[in-house]
Amino acid sequence: MQQMPGMEPGAIQELFQTGTDAGIELAPAADEDSLMKGFPSEDLREVLGPGWAKLCSCFMCLAAIVLICVLVPTSLEAVDSAEVALPYDVIHSTLGDDLLREGLNGKPTFGTLIRWPITNQKLDLNLSCNSFDAIQIDLSVDFLYLPEQNELRDLTLKFINWEGYQNVVFSVARSSVRNACGRYTAREFQTKRADVAKAMEDATRFDLGEAVSARVLTLNLRNIDRPAGYQDAVSASEAALADIELAKKEREQKLIMAGTVLASAQVEADKILNKAITTADIMVERAVQQVTEGAKADTILAKAERLQSLTRANTTLETARITAGKIAAAAATEAEITRKLADEKYRAILDKYDKFGELLLKAQRSNSFTSEALLAYLGNTAVGNNKQKIALDSPAQFSYRSEL
Repeated sequence: MQQMPGMEPGAIQELFQTGTDAGIELAPAADEDSLMKGFPSEDLREVLGPGWAKLCSCFMCLAAIVLICVLVPTSLEAVDSAEVALPYDVIHSTLGDDLLREGLNGKPTFGTLIRWPITNQKLDLNLSCNSFDAIQIDLSVDFLYLPEQNELRDLTLKFINWEGYQNVVFSVARSSVRNACGRYTAREFQTKRADVAKAMEDATRFDLGEAVSARVLTLNLRNIDRPAGYQDAVSASEAALADIELAKKEREQKLIMAGTVLASAQVEADKILNKAITTADIMVERAVQQVTEGAKADTILAKAERLQSLTRANTTLETARITAGKIAAAAATEAEITRKLADEKYRAILDKYDKFGELLLKAQRSNSFTSEALLAYLGNTAVGNNKQKIALDSPAQFSYRSEL
């Protein structure tokens, strides 16, 4: 082997020994001239000194260690117990297929994890909507939901990440609640609150399931605020409705009272008639007894005065019948008068409320009012805040209670 220019004797042997110690596989000694041909050993020796090969090996090992320290942390990341993740290669813009669960998981180098929750998520909605009768209502709603795990990759491709998904869920849920709100009147929000909440929950569950593959667990309708003017109108309508119901009850009470008076008069008339018939029978029986006793006391005189006695008896009997007839006629007349008075009073009361009902029905037909509108009309015109003069008594008379 020829010595390279500028190299001391034994330098080649030292170079081979250094490379062997560093774990570098060298060519056989027979090819030493070809191995060192063109190799910048002299330049490296001048820069690094006689141990340049060992220094180069140490540098390469250090570079490998640094590269491992940099690449390994960027290829591993922990996933929390309340979430799952999809690996995303930022360099090649590819999204992994497998869900990564709790623990330390691998990911593409210099990539990232797109995290999704696996626990129930709560969303609060404070919004305004229009009811079926065009009344603006302020609502406070919250509900629990969770995205379907088997759809997370498709959801990531559509909405990028959890934040983008939440924005779409918020918009879809708000639209669903407003659509359900428009199917009920403002009054039904008070009288059918459970039905309204159920309709909102069903609409939200269906729309979120179809649009964003979300599973809605429960929906809570916390608060309902209607305009103050509408609240006052509803209160006035409720008061008018209560007055109408009270008037109906009083009408029923009056009808019962009239029927009671009529029945009492009938009973009294029957008593008088029965008493008169009984009195007449007694008087006839006494007259018969008197005639019989007179005949027995004086048989001879009776025979002589038979015709006279019979005449007197007939006269007494006729008188008793006439008296009984007068008493019965008087009793019947009094009973009939009492019945007619009670019947007239009953018809007057009935006619009064029939007229009132006809007026209301006429107003409803002429103005095409619904039942709710008719009640509102009655409250605004008859018993509203403005004083109105009408030809009817007040439907609520507490003074009648003492007569019941």
